[in-house]
Amino acid sequence: MKRNYCLSLVLLALFGVSAPFAANAAVESVLSSQSAQQAKKITGKVLDAAGEPIIGASVLVKGSGTGAVTDIDGNFSVEAPVGSTLEVSFIGYKTVTLKVTNATTYTVSLQDDSQALDEVVVTADDELAIGAVKYAKTLGIHIPGDLEVVGYNNSKLGLCCEPELTSVDNKLEYSCMNVVNVLMKVFHHGKVPARTMISADLAVRGTTSTNFQ
Repeated sequence: MKRNYCLSLVLLALFGVSAPFAANAAVESVLSSQSAQQAKKITGKVLDAAGEPIIGASVLVKGSGTGAVTDIDGNFSVEAPVGSTLEVSFIGYKTVTLKVTNATTYTVSLQDDSQALDEVVVTADDELAIGAVKYAKTLGIHIPGDLEVVGYNNSKLGLCCEPELTSVDNKLEYSCMNVVNVLMKVFHHGKVPARTMISADLAVRGTTSTNFQ
């Protein structure tokens, strides 16, 4: 009986003390691995060959599904871990890939791809569409004679474009007002429609021909 009691104390001393140390070591290893893969904020600018900012360029963290789109000044901000790969692309330009290092700011220059545009209609949101117009003009492509460009959202940016941008008006302002009205009726226990159909319009401007449909 005494021998069994001593053996129990020995086993408790061995496993009761060593197990916590092993668990702590495993946790520290996992935390260290996670820290190495932790994403950090990266900012940058995407430029064309002439040093001009590219609006609406795609900046994708390869293999993650995380990404961003450059703003009107060509700037972007994205979360990515050190060692990952950024893939920067835009219609009419050759795609560029770069490795994320300890640096937090990057400047990416995209080179023209003369085979990318050839008598096509570009359909996208307004920022992408304006970028396409700008690129086409640098190649000497006449808009809308050689290329017709259509944006989406019918934002104020379309009026700042030269020529002014043809864009799909998705009636976002009206949709928001309709949602507010429906919610107010719900809060006051009023009757609400089962569905509301809102048709979009096409604001035809200078980037499409007069017979564009």
